[in-house]
Amino acid sequence: MHSCHAINCKTEIEPKLFMCYKHWKMVPKKLQISIWNEYRPGQQIDKNPSVKYMAVQQFAVGEVADKEGYEDEAQIAYKSAAKFALLWKQADEKANQK
Repeated sequence: MHSCHAINCKTEIEPKLFMCYKHWKMVPKKLQISIWNEYRPGQQIDKNPSVKYMAVQQFAVGEVADKEGYEDEAQIAYKSAAKFALLWKQADEKANQK
């Protein structure tokens, strides 16, 4: 078990889940789909998620934080998402050069 990834949420959830039900429902549907599309079974065990997963995950944390009024934490999450998105772009560009 681990805690929900929403800011200040202590709800314990299964390791394969990202957020508790309450917070998951606050994530926009398209972003929920992106999280599941980028989720790799077993990443919760080896602790090695992809940069794509981390980008959408951090954006979702920001969305929920913003909805709950955690403005500073939302901005931190959005900046983190942007950094992971840049790494994602760089990896794609490198792969396309081969």
